[in-house]
Amino acid sequence: MSNTVLGNMIRVGVVRAVDSVNRKARVWFDDIGIPSGWLFVLKHGDDWMPGIGDRVLTAKIPVENGDGFILGGY
Repeated sequence: MSNTVLGNMIRVGVVRAVDSVNRKARVWFDDIGIPSGWLFVLKHGDDWMPGIGDRVLTAKIPVENGDGFILGGY
């Protein structure tokens, strides 16, 4: 797997919208200047959900219309 593929799969962004009911959020990626679609938020022991403005680590399956996930915040 090349660095370009990995760079497209794993990315840091800032949460711009949250859907707590469906455990999804949208993220803005400064490095490429575009927003994500709705990303699934992985469950953590404390049932964590990101808030607007939180920095998060994301992963996206590298296929067209592939699902994406928020792995956690920092």
